[in-house]
Amino acid sequence: MYLTHLTAVGPDVPAVTVEFGIGLTVIYGASDTGKSYIAEAIDFVMGSSKLKQIPKAEGYTHLLLGIVTPTDEFITLVHPMTV
Repeated sequence: MYLTHLTAVGPDVPAVTVEFGIGLTVIYGASDTGKSYIAEAIDFVMGSSKLKQIPKAEGYTHLLLGIVTPTDEFITLVHPMTV
């Protein structure tokens, strides 16, 4: 099983996506650019109870997490950004 993408969508904002490869995906960048938020968003879609609100996420309403199963089925989990 592996992740293919994490996408945030909303009615009046452009969709933003982080794509993951089959192997190791490294997310790097300067401080305070969203690296930890990506990990927290994945946890949230997978069942964590909270996702902190950050200014850059304003206007986004749902997270979509693409997954490929061991039997090569493509699944997209959809989770509202607030609970």
